[in-house]
Amino acid sequence: MDKASQFKTTRYGGLHVNVAVEQEGTHIDRALKELNFCKKYEREVNNDNTIRFNGEIIQLPPSKYKISYAKCKVEVCLLEDDRIYILYQNKVIHITKMSKNKSHKEIEEFLSKRGYVPYGVKF
Repeated sequence: MDKASQFKTTRYGGLHVNVAVEQEGTHIDRALKELNFCKKYEREVNNDNTIRFNGEIIQLPPSKYKISYAKCKVEVCLLEDDRIYILYQNKVIHITKMSKNKSHKEIEEFLSKRGYVPYGVKF
């Protein structure tokens, strides 16, 4: 079998991905499909190769695409099970999980419960 027939090029939500034929339908293939059903946010990477997301600081390690992502725009994809995929130019550069201490669901619940005082009301 030649090398070209060992991989199947597919497109998932703007991503062009080469998936090995024997891995089609496995966790890699499913994970790439999940990126279609996630919340997406854009962030600019700080000079120290970190991004701030939902009150957390996420360190981006060097990858095979770039050593430093300082000042680059990255896309943060948040899945329902608190996994985070970070993409640069439609390539996954880092995968992490939200901290259990500050879940985005807890933050959203807190913000939705707080009351607002009309402007101009004095105590």
